[in-house]
Amino acid sequence: MSIQTSITIPDDLAAIIEMLEIEKGRSKSQIIIYLIEKGIVPAMEEINKIETVKSLIEKKTKENSLTSNSPKNDEDNGKSKPRGSSKTSKGA
Repeated sequence: MSIQTSITIPDDLAAIIEMLEIEKGRSKSQIIIYLIEKGIVPAMEEINKIETVKSLIEKKTKENSLTSNSPKNDEDNGKSKPRGSSKTSKGA
């Protein structure tokens, strides 16, 4: 199965496609399909890397927000020790 679509190609890419048409003796459609097939695997790998990085960033952000919302010490829990309660004996 295939679909037919219309795209606008920048002039510099169109020139490359025309050059490949002449050099390879293939149709514009065949050249464009070839180029897409050659580029799709690296493009998908790049997308997967980007998605992996986004996922790691989201995970780290969630961990940081959970950590910053949780009590870190007794003072945060309302269990702080009274200040100045330690007794020092001077000259007893």
